[in-house]
Amino acid sequence: MKRFFILLIAIFAIVSFSKAQQCDNITWSTNPATITDESAEIVLTTTLDCAGTAWTTGDLYIWMWDDASGTYPNGDWNNSDAAMQMTDNGDGTYSFTFTPTTLNGGATGITDIGFLVKALDGTGDNKTPDQHILFSSGINDINAFSININPNPSTGIFQLSKEANYKVIDLTGKLVLKGYSNTINLTGFTAGMYIVELSSIEGTSLQKLIVK
Repeated sequence: MKRFFILLIAIFAIVSFSKAQQCDNITWSTNPATITDESAEIVLTTTLDCAGTAWTTGDLYIWMWDDASGTYPNGDWNNSDAAMQMTDNGDGTYSFTFTPTTLNGGATGITDIGFLVKALDGTGDNKTPDQHILFSSGINDINAFSININPNPSTGIFQLSKEANYKVIDLTGKLVLKGYSNTINLTGFTAGMYIVELSSIEGTSLQKLIVK
């Protein structure tokens, strides 16, 4: 009998663990591809591959926030608002059309919109990881503290003038590297522009990194 109860507990633990798995495989795009106007309409299209997780997607909802303290009609975590439901395009993709300054209650000065895709009830990790839509303008205007990066452009090694937490994001909004150091190593990454968010107790700074 004791072995039976131990087996039941083990099965329960395994099932609970599987239900906690989030859907990590998300690809997405925006139209227009480059976002410059916070008052213009944006079409966000996503594709999810949740194979191997306990999440059966069904109806999808988007959950949003931004760096301008906008108020989005997200609803409750276990009951998303109908206004945030994504459209099933019938081809495996889902889309959501919105105007940032209209949807967020009129807040302006947006440079970064964060979002994730979730089930109506997000309980049990029925969601994707956080994603970011970065605006191409204003990147150098929100520096809350001074930190220098050299050399920039670089072939991959960027030296910071002080240690900081960093998150490196590509121009699709995908997080490609994070850590805490006075060096950011993008050796081997595709040449082009990246955005780095630097943070410390002094504040937060967004800057461009150019990989040659």
